[in-house]
Amino acid sequence: MQAADHLDRNRVLVINQVRIFTGTDVIESGYVVITDALIAEVGPGSGPSIESLPHGASAISMPGHTLAPGLIDCHIHALSGNVNSIEQSLRFGVTTVCDMHNSPHDNEELLKLSSDPANKSKYSAFKCAGLGAVVENGWPIPVMRKEFDHLPHGRCIADKIISTWPRLKHPADARTFVDQQVDKNHASYIKMFHEVGDTIGMDDVLPQPPMDVQAAVVEAAHRRGIVAVGHAFSQAGAIALLEAGADGLTHMFLDKAVDLEGFTNTMRAKKAHCSPTLALCGSQTGESQDLQQRFLDDPFAQKMLLFRSPGKPVGFAVDQPRSRVGLEHAVETTKALYHAGVPILVGTDAAGKDLGTPYGLGVHMEMYILAHMVGMSPIDVLHSATSVIADSWWKHQLNRNFKSQFLFSPVDADDRSVARTPEAGSKSTTFNHLLVWLQNELRQGSKPIHTEKSQSSYRAS
Repeated sequence: MQAADHLDRNRVLVINQVRIFTGTDVIESGYVVITDALIAEVGPGSGPSIESLPHGASAISMPGHTLAPGLIDCHIHALSGNVNSIEQSLRFGVTTVCDMHNSPHDNEELLKLSSDPANKSKYSAFKCAGLGAVVENGWPIPVMRKEFDHLPHGRCIADKIISTWPRLKHPADARTFVDQQVDKNHASYIKMFHEVGDTIGMDDVLPQPPMDVQAAVVEAAHRRGIVAVGHAFSQAGAIALLEAGADGLTHMFLDKAVDLEGFTNTMRAKKAHCSPTLALCGSQTGESQDLQQRFLDDPFAQKMLLFRSPGKPVGFAVDQPRSRVGLEHAVETTKALYHAGVPILVGTDAAGKDLGTPYGLGVHMEMYILAHMVGMSPIDVLHSATSVIADSWWKHQLNRNFKSQFLFSPVDADDRSVARTPEAGSKSTTFNHLLVWLQNELRQGSKPIHTEKSQSSYRAS
């Protein structure tokens, strides 16, 4: 029997002889005690004897496997309430997704779906920023219009959505805006935009948010005890966000850093973090399509994907000269931040709509890029997809009790999976995620995992 059978039948389960990544440390051979679907105890060596546990408890051994926290995608957009954002993500071991600007109505529906006990083993947890802090005609208005270009009357649909977004004009608008996102739109963090447009050929089109407004948004977010993070595809925009006091960046900028050491020192001095979304950076420049196709062709990915067509490149920076704008520059800056000890967070900016990176699978693409191109160690990559995000955004809420707050996902025994090179045409997976453990069920894709059972066993409803 495997873990799923025991979880179906018992309230206490001990998993022995398993390698454990706790989100911060690695236990080469240890045990995990699960009580009522929660992590009750984690430690090295063998777990408590079966005789010392309550009646009905069970113990299993899982040598050759690693237990790790469910992955977090700290940057998605569930446009039009796309349920794939939470369903397909879970299929790839992503147990929490964080929306970065979306319709409050759509967010409300996704929050209901993800929190419904009946859906506990189908959907990832869903967090959101509500609506982002937008200025008149500023970002992300252009990208929203592009998202709907392929639809009949797409421009009208996009403009109708855009018309519902509040526009910030004065510092006095910030507190009302932030309070609305937190109190009415369920925001767990605040999203800002400071898109200069010079790396995507739009510097003569996009208006710049006033710095006093940006600073007021950060202050209002901190007043509510949450972080404020910001979008910028150029170094100038990133520096403006840092000067306004933003806690982190939701992208790495696409241009070559003018003063790489100076920028790195500024990030460290301000204790800021960065979610570089490098797969998305490559989609902006058109440079990551081959890598995406290799991941899409993976047999395991084909089994788990709900939508199998490759996303078209976002492409705002496709025509920019590579000497000035490109994935190489974003990787170089990310590498410098990593070596300087700046927290790196895993996010994809996946948005569905046949554009950019896929939900769920994009996290594995991002982890691969961080390991292979940035040169992060596999364990640090796993940190970036789990505890680094929790510490950067919700440390005051979690009180460092990470193991009991996040669900664990059994994966292949070797964390080097994030550093393995996918071979074109290879039948082996580019990542070794096997199962997702969500509350009382182990699942692979949409199906619970069950093996032979004794006559007394039953499936939990």
